[in-house]
Amino acid sequence: MQIKINNKPTSAFIDFGSTCNTITETVCKELNLEFYTCTRNIVIRGFGGSKIIPIGEVVVNVNVDEAICETKAYIVPDIAQDIGVIIGQPFTEYPYVYVIKTPTSLKIYNANILTELPNIHETADRIRLVTDETVVLQPGVNKIVVSCLQPIFDSVLINNTEHNTPRAECIISTCENDMIQGKTVLKVFNKTNDFFSIPEGHCVARATITCGTKQYKVGENLEPYVLEKLENILNDYSDCLR
Repeated sequence: MQIKINNKPTSAFIDFGSTCNTITETVCKELNLEFYTCTRNIVIRGFGGSKIIPIGEVVVNVNVDEAICETKAYIVPDIAQDIGVIIGQPFTEYPYVYVIKTPTSLKIYNANILTELPNIHETADRIRLVTDETVVLQPGVNKIVVSCLQPIFDSVLINNTEHNTPRAECIISTCENDMIQGKTVLKVFNKTNDFFSIPEGHCVARATITCGTKQYKVGENLEPYVLEKLENILNDYSDCLR
């Protein structure tokens, strides 16, 4: 894959099993890298069962996809490897480097960029409801405006029993709300006698997008149990109907 070393493009192989980064002597010259003699006796094993003594070592700035970090690389003879650069664990296991792998792709990110990505541990119809602004909750029942990233117009089922409320003193009842351009109003019960604030952007609840019969024309004379079955079917196959 294409990477950058000291901001200069080159090709590399990402090897998650390699305990070091290696660069061939030719590529080292092409990138104008100034290497120095290894500070201790180094023997690299695993080159087809053989051992390689590196020519030297160098500290470089490596940029792979969205991840950038400074790391050490060993300079090896051209005969040691077919590809000019092998990037190993000193980069892939760096604390702030995250790897997302699928059967067909590999992407590498800095940890801070992951905050902009969807939560990969949630199912597609789960959404986070966050405060639009800093709100102060008074004792008793409060109404707060919350929003999600997507400008959806669906109904959502809010069931907060399995998730953390803003604070232990808060209660958010299970309810079904209509989202308008990704916004809705939540009732939050403050069971204490104190005022406290919830900061802007704080996740106060999670919700599931629902369909329900109210979005569809149904017969007026259906029995309640039939309506219930119909609503269950619509919710089960909501992804197919949207």
